[in-house]
Amino acid sequence: MSYILRNNEFGERKQLLVDLWHFSRKEFSMVYDVPLHSARLESNEIRRVFMVYREGKRQLKTLFKNEYGFDIGVIDPLKSEEQYGSIELFGDLFYYNLDCLIEKKLTIYKTPGAGALITTILDLSSGSIIGSKNPTQLPEDFFHSMLFGLCWFIQIPAENSENIVRCSFFHSDHSGRRL
Repeated sequence: MSYILRNNEFGERKQLLVDLWHFSRKEFSMVYDVPLHSARLESNEIRRVFMVYREGKRQLKTLFKNEYGFDIGVIDPLKSEEQYGSIELFGDLFYYNLDCLIEKKLTIYKTPGAGALITTILDLSSGSIIGSKNPTQLPEDFFHSMLFGLCWFIQIPAENSENIVRCSFFHSDHSGRRL
């Protein structure tokens, strides 16, 4: 397991910076703006902005919208399986381990119980924004944005496909572009 997910607080607007490190190389970064519930993602020179919304009266679910306001993903607690939560992004369904905050290890799967697409150690430490250094008390929208960001990272083409292996369910040519 060579991925580490770290966060830092910065700015007066309550923003959290999350970086995914693979050995000594930063692979992915996300800036989550707490008051605006928005996430700016960057990896391999691709930059996107997404918004996080909670919708529903009785059964709340978390929706992700792109910069144009279109729904592109959802975390629905009713779609969870025994020890796996699920997140749908661009029509693809991903699963994650529900005990990730307690164990400080987040793993994302294509199907429950199958081989991991990515496993990362959570090195989450923040003060005033999160309110506690206990990672089990992360704000739900921030945690969901981290999950969304990692699934987005898995889906984008690798910069150098020989050194970084991403999801095998995408067909790509030798340049790392999806076909």
